Amino acid sequence: MFMICLFVVQAEREHDKKTKKKELARQQGEGTWMLPSVDERIKHEEEVTIQMQFLSCVVLLCKKE
Repeated sequence: MFMICLFVVQAEREHDKKTKKKELARQQGEGTWMLPSVDERIKHEEEVTIQMQFLSCVVLLCKKE
């Protein structure tokens, strides 16, 4: 009986350990195709590109006047 209880406790600990490891990996973005930091950088670069295109259009319009 003692061996069965020991086995159950050990199995429970292993399960908890694996669950925590999976959750940590998910929080760090390992479960997605792109890390959150990379996604943020790409979004920022897209915003800057749009702003620069807008400013270029404004400069061109000002030159025409």
